[in-house]
Amino acid sequence: MRLDIKLASTGGYGQLSRLVGMFLLGSTSALAAEDSTTLANHLDKAPSLTGNLLREQWSEATLVDDVAFRLSYDKAALYLDVERHKELPPAFTISMRGAYGSHTFLVYRHGSSDYRVDESHTGEPFRMAFSIPWKVTTFTPEDGPFTIEVRQTQTKGRPAAFQCAPSQPKKQQGDLLLSPFVVGSANTENSGYANAGLDYQAKYRDLNILGSISPDFRTVERSILNLDFSYYVRYAPETRPFFLSGDNYYAPTFLATQRIDTFDAGEKIYGKVDNNTTVGIMDTANFWDQNQFVAGVSREEGKADFSAGFKDLHDLLVNNQFSAGSFSYKDGPLRFSSDIQVTHDDQVGGGSSGDATLAYNKNGTFARVTATDTSAQFMDRLGYFTQPDVRGIEATVGARKSYPKGPIAGSGFSLFTLQLQGQSGALFQNYIGGEGSVDFKNGIGVDGSYEAGRFLKNRDRFGEVILTDTALGGRGRVGLDFTDGILASSNYQNVLPYFAYKVTPKFEVSGSFQAVHQFENQTQTIVHFNYVLNKNESLSGRVVEFQNQWNAYVRYHHQVNDRFIYEVIVGDPNAIQTQRALWLKMIFPMDVKF
Repeated sequence: MRLDIKLASTGGYGQLSRLVGMFLLGSTSALAAEDSTTLANHLDKAPSLTGNLLREQWSEATLVDDVAFRLSYDKAALYLDVERHKELPPAFTISMRGAYGSHTFLVYRHGSSDYRVDESHTGEPFRMAFSIPWKVTTFTPEDGPFTIEVRQTQTKGRPAAFQCAPSQPKKQQGDLLLSPFVVGSANTENSGYANAGLDYQAKYRDLNILGSISPDFRTVERSILNLDFSYYVRYAPETRPFFLSGDNYYAPTFLATQRIDTFDAGEKIYGKVDNNTTVGIMDTANFWDQNQFVAGVSREEGKADFSAGFKDLHDLLVNNQFSAGSFSYKDGPLRFSSDIQVTHDDQVGGGSSGDATLAYNKNGTFARVTATDTSAQFMDRLGYFTQPDVRGIEATVGARKSYPKGPIAGSGFSLFTLQLQGQSGALFQNYIGGEGSVDFKNGIGVDGSYEAGRFLKNRDRFGEVILTDTALGGRGRVGLDFTDGILASSNYQNVLPYFAYKVTPKFEVSGSFQAVHQFENQTQTIVHFNYVLNKNESLSGRVVEFQNQWNAYVRYHHQVNDRFIYEVIVGDPNAIQTQRALWLKMIFPMDVKF
């Protein structure tokens, strides 16, 4: 289990859902799978949008509350299928983020929208499908791996997350796509920097094979964490293309690729063995120093899902192995899941962790209870932080209701309790809390939560209010997150306004400002922009301020053709302070037949 208590907003999510979600991410394989990305289905031609679902044309369904989302795409457009057993939500927020920028916009079910081109409806269950041309977004399939998040505008919980892999030239069995690259920089700090490497990709049946030799991640824009209080280490979302590709095929291994800073050579194989079985294998190595190996397999058998995973970390100081197996069974509104994890570490010894979850979800009413037990020697060096030597239970109950008539789109509430103790019986963590929300059809939402409890000897008691407006004429969203209370027995205040707005069809800007008072005063400002010059050219950049330290950079990205891509970066995307540096990166794809 991973106890990552994030006590400030990361962009509009309720505090309660984050606390419970982070607890469950590390403790149950079923819920971890829900939080991972689903691979979008890449098509040669547009799917049927008549309302009749042809499953082979769509990705696997991702269920959020009681709404099922499916995603597919071709070279012309992105296609979204939405299904529900009662009236569909009136609008959806779609966010795209990748190594080179981000983009946010709205799709309306009713009323006008710049992005709704095709829409279809059917009866019970209610279903509609949207066609969104790539030309109205700042992304194309050629941009490399990027993540698409779909969210009902009436909910503040987790989104449905899909991964779009790069759309490379059509490869037959036996084709190998090679992408050698060179990167260099010059700055006022030293004599400069230069590197060269190779990315490669191939396909065998339904398996994807890719790798990278001597990658350079310093030109990839890393995510920035907000100034959230946490008792444990937190991880920023992964943005590096190599690790994003196929990252949903490793469950239940709970792989935290953020722990792998870089490597000399890496290989991945992932995909379907048959219609019911998927596999994922990854190996990265720093020659003569460290090797990380990860493997996972999952299979569906009717109402049951089975999965197993293995990880191995080997370096000069320690060897660590992780093995896991999980089982889940769903029958109507009921779902049972359980997993067992075992580790062996040269420094800690052998340990184990197990949990079981029973969940119910029907007609907007949901309940879930999870029991977990982790030994003192459990150590997962390639996964999310796991608190050893604890056992306990977490329970959540709540309901959500939609309103077809009137100004209110939906409302809901949830209550939870989290009770953990050490194996000796001493109190480790004791929390109770609740959350309520009201969302209006004009795009305005109000979400409030309150939590109280103890973490060891620390007293925690705080409330949070989130105000959002997701309409803005279909151009973006704004929000304000305010938290006040006592955390770690200290007064705590957090103020976080944020926005994402599409100024023109080709220009988008987003930003946030955060001020936190706890022990000391801290501030952080982030502003990001992305401007599409034309189909193959874009200009993006970011400005970050933290405690009066500033970093800024500007990136020019140009895809000349399928054979030549180059980028020019002024500054350093990952520096703490602004660097007077000039980066040039060139990629030369080539298709090899054998």
